[in-house]
Amino acid sequence: VDLCVLCDATLSMDAYLVQVKEDIQMIINESRSKFGIDDYQFRVAFVAYRDWLGDGKRLETLPFTPNIALFEQFVANLKAEGGDDAAEDVLGGLQMALNLEWSGNIKILYHICDSPPHGTMYHDLYDLQPDTDQEDDAKQSEIEIETRKQSDNESESESESDYDVESYNNAFIKSKLNLGNSCIITDEEKVSLDRFPNKHEQDPDHKELLRVIQSKNIQYYIGEKTAHIDKFCNVMIADAQEMKLKIHRIELPSIQQLFPSLLQSIQSAIKLSSKHESQNDHKLSSNRPLQLNRSGHFKVHVGCDFGTDGSAVSIALTNGKVDIFQWGSNKEYTKTKTNILLSADGQILSFGTEAAGKYSNIMSNMKKDDEEDDYDTDDEENRQNQSSRPMFFEHFKMSLYGEARSDGKDADDDDSKQHKKEIAQTIACIDGRKYSSMKVLCAALTFIKEHVMQILRKKPYYITDIAEVQWILSVPAIWSPKSKYIMIKCAENAGMIYKTTNQKIDNHLLIALEPDCASISIRHSFDDLSQTYNQRNQKKKMKIFQKGDRYLLLDLGGGTADIACSEVLDEYHVKQIRSPSGGPWGSSYIDKEFEKLLRLLFRPKWMDSFERKHPDKYVELLNSFRFRKEKFCFVGGHEFASQDDDNLDANYLELFTMDAMAFIQYASQNKPEEDRIYHNIKLPWEFAEEMEKYVQRVNELKKKQKQKKKNKDDDDDEDDETSEDDEDEILANYFKSFKLFKEYKHLIKVEEEYLCIEESVFRYLFDKVVNEIVDHCRGILAENVMSESKYICLVGGFSESKYVQTKFLYEFGPKSRYKKKIIIPKRPILCVVDGAARYGLRPDSITSRTMTKTYGISIQRELQKFKASHPNVALKANQILKLHDDAFVTNCFLPFVRKNDVIRSDDPPKVFYFETMDKQSAKIQIKLYESNEVNPLFSNSDGCRLCAKCEYDLPSEW
Repeated sequence: VDLCVLCDATLSMDAYLVQVKEDIQMIINESRSKFGIDDYQFRVAFVAYRDWLGDGKRLETLPFTPNIALFEQFVANLKAEGGDDAAEDVLGGLQMALNLEWSGNIKILYHICDSPPHGTMYHDLYDLQPDTDQEDDAKQSEIEIETRKQSDNESESESESDYDVESYNNAFIKSKLNLGNSCIITDEEKVSLDRFPNKHEQDPDHKELLRVIQSKNIQYYIGEKTAHIDKFCNVMIADAQEMKLKIHRIELPSIQQLFPSLLQSIQSAIKLSSKHESQNDHKLSSNRPLQLNRSGHFKVHVGCDFGTDGSAVSIALTNGKVDIFQWGSNKEYTKTKTNILLSADGQILSFGTEAAGKYSNIMSNMKKDDEEDDYDTDDEENRQNQSSRPMFFEHFKMSLYGEARSDGKDADDDDSKQHKKEIAQTIACIDGRKYSSMKVLCAALTFIKEHVMQILRKKPYYITDIAEVQWILSVPAIWSPKSKYIMIKCAENAGMIYKTTNQKIDNHLLIALEPDCASISIRHSFDDLSQTYNQRNQKKKMKIFQKGDRYLLLDLGGGTADIACSEVLDEYHVKQIRSPSGGPWGSSYIDKEFEKLLRLLFRPKWMDSFERKHPDKYVELLNSFRFRKEKFCFVGGHEFASQDDDNLDANYLELFTMDAMAFIQYASQNKPEEDRIYHNIKLPWEFAEEMEKYVQRVNELKKKQKQKKKNKDDDDDEDDETSEDDEDEILANYFKSFKLFKEYKHLIKVEEEYLCIEESVFRYLFDKVVNEIVDHCRGILAENVMSESKYICLVGGFSESKYVQTKFLYEFGPKSRYKKKIIIPKRPILCVVDGAARYGLRPDSITSRTMTKTYGISIQRELQKFKASHPNVALKANQILKLHDDAFVTNCFLPFVRKNDVIRSDDPPKVFYFETMDKQSAKIQIKLYESNEVNPLFSNSDGCRLCAKCEYDLPSEW
């Protein structure tokens, strides 16, 4: 692509020169990304023109170069000066631009035109003078050039619009003539408007210039900055039409229009020149829009929300109706637990909520009566029998991508807040045994597939052929492309994808991001959400999610928090305005915090021993906590407040925004016992019994130490009497003196079979996770792209927590500094699975996406072309490969799409053509890389990572 910018460089054009310099790199990146144009294939030139007389050079030129930095430097050094009269040497500038060495297959001349050429055939500047018949009257009485004329019946809006245009045009003339608010134009002042009314003697013929444009196949775009070049444009277009040449005319009324106007011109020229592209390597070969399979031959679209905490299935018919599958023997719930029970040899025994109960029953039957109770010795017999035990996996989807760093960043991506996670090769079941993660995934997907097909065979579906079923699997936005690929392979192994040796069904399986699915579901229920919002906010009725509204969507699940930023286009479409982000901040991490708390209370060694001996009871203990976790609402069951400012409790806000540790200190030191609120966790009797034995042993050791220290028989006898605790009081007495974090008392107690946790501690467990989400959202809302957003939408199972809802209301709601409206659907837990099925019906619902990384392949570039593109890059000897008489730069990164690029679903496909360096090669290898940089140069540099590679046999006749 050859792009030449032709620009008036007189005094009034300083701001435009600055804007061209600032925008050129972004414009090229946008076009290069959209059409697959590589660095050295985009050449730019600049021609600046002024006038025959006056200050400054008449013409200044930068020849075509692929060096964008050189272009920017040239434009930066230009001075906007001169402009002796109202006409300029436009034709001389145009001639200079056409005389450049144009060699690209796509040639673009973009003309920023402020003034007309010399010659009254190109302008009507003299028409501003008085008529000849009225000249004497004009000399006797001043003729005022009015800024605008407005009749009495003109509307106010029309007059404002006219004023903008007319006053701008009048200011243009005044700047040329140095006139005041009113003036008299006389014959003597014609010279100030155009010194060469019959054209300058060296001006070329505009028709000859048009012939050159036509012969060189240049796409000519005129940016019309003022109305004074209207006649010039009309003359050029009329003569071009006679020659069957198209001149593109673009309005450029303000500097804000420069970027979109120039970008549109480049992309339009590339599309118009597409007929030449098939002949060129490395170029787009087709402008055909990408066609997505909407409904096709599929009779149903099955959405699978394979979540960390729970899984759900939805079925969408081609008529748009969506059914949510009911789980359980009595069909009592819409989401089942993501638990799976496998036999020792990997066969599926149970999946879902029932898996935990079945595991507990099997383990109870396998337990022996003579289990060892010694807490500091290993149960060897228990270890020997492990190989025959079933394997129970809960929340295993979270285990698939391992643990996140405590600071919320990826170990391999510290400069980014994107948390792209890889699927681990093995995961541990509840008793610690390792098993293949892919086998666990395949087993779970096989169960779901078989279960769904059983339903589809019955009324009202009557579908028996899996080829008539499209599957849509939702995955977290933080999953890496490799992890998504593993999910696809597992689905294929589970039999979801119809595949034979000679046949494959396109789009049989779609991978959809969870926040995208939730966004689709929300858009489908705009009216319902408006009604729900207005019911909660009686004083401020409104219709939410209008065209142009921007919103932050948080899909808060069991394992992850996925965050998407979108803008509403219409009732069914949105565009992504920021790349998805998020982190491992799901509700299951609160469970992890509870497990840490247990190890603070009862010592890690005690808990590890209990978990190893009684894995089923350990699960029971965690489930008891999860039940209380779902009911938790800070400060005595405070209900979700109305977003109406008058109903928000300022006192409650002060308590709510208090730091969690500060509130623990307040509860421990200042709250009387009768004001403390406890949340009770039911303890399995095996757990209570085990912990009592450990505590009793500790008490005995303390007693012996005290006896040795005092060395008095009387004291020994006294100790014997006081150390004999009632078995039911051992744990109760233990917690009476227990200090949480070695400082805070009276926050944990045991009453009967319950572990009672004060609400300040419960809140502390929540805030360890929720604060990560809040901080991440604050960072997003601080970005310019989201500064004008209106809503925060909460979806996902974790969003049903009253604590989370209220936390976001007080952190981001109407009374906060962010002033956002908090939107919560009636069933946030089902938004993802509902949207997954609807995604199958309308895969184009998300019209555009923002890339989180740069993707491309590794190629070898000719040394000369590389140096022309990157003259300041120093190459090492091992980066240059010499082959025959040619030299190449190895491991060059050729981007297909760049980080932060916006990709539309209807963008044309990019087709690149390559050839091997060695003409005798029988194979060609393609390696796909990703990078965190926008413009990576080398595929083996830091920040680049190999994603995939393929090797292809070349035909013998190639």
